[in-house]
Amino acid sequence: MDWVSRQAPKRFTLPVLTSLRIGYSCTDPAFWLVARLDLPRLSSVMLHDFRRCPEAGLPPLIPEKAEPKWTDAYDVLMILMQSITITKLTLRGVECFSSSFEEVTEPLHALFQGLKSLTLIKCDSQFFHILHNTTLESSFQALERLSDLAITCYDYSMVLEYLRLRKARGLPRLNTLSVNSKMAILRHFTNDFVSNFHVRGTVKRKPRQDITFSHPYLRQPRYRRVNLKTRGLNPQQDPFHST
Repeated sequence: MDWVSRQAPKRFTLPVLTSLRIGYSCTDPAFWLVARLDLPRLSSVMLHDFRRCPEAGLPPLIPEKAEPKWTDAYDVLMILMQSITITKLTLRGVECFSSSFEEVTEPLHALFQGLKSLTLIKCDSQFFHILHNTTLESSFQALERLSDLAITCYDYSMVLEYLRLRKARGLPRLNTLSVNSKMAILRHFTNDFVSNFHVRGTVKRKPRQDITFSHPYLRQPRYRRVNLKTRGLNPQQDPFHST
């Protein structure tokens, strides 16, 4: 169903609310909630699909073989794009598998402009492609504020291409770039593009300490064997004292 025809009949204004976090396993309730809210000071938004990106220790909320239309967040993104005050966007497990690339480009292109912080964790792979295209096509003023980027990606060449594009356009260095553990190799190539590089999901290693290993059963020093007969000594006599 087209998102315009699904708009809620009545909206509620929350003039003080600046941060909105929505978790869902089906996008319909999330759509109707966002569609009913008027948030003139909204600056931070998080959408979290618990089916694709569950919290640790929690059971799955719906069967894995869910209809794609149940979890397609295109309609929710179309509502959010109307807010021009968002500067921090976090998408966790968000997908638009039943929507075309061209359809999803419209809301994300609008949302990505003007951001200070962007987080894409286990999201639809086309989202990062849209970020690249937005960086290529948007004005300098719409992109220069982005300083913190956290992504889950498995194509390091694509990430490097994005960083090089930012530099080619004269955009400031990212203050922080956070990636998943399989992308840790990027730390060797990002000095020109990023001030602080972080790897998510890794265990901090303790500093190496000098350890002295010893055998559990230390051997006592042994005297060298002496052939008493060849030395002309009495076997009953101390071999180290001659008479």
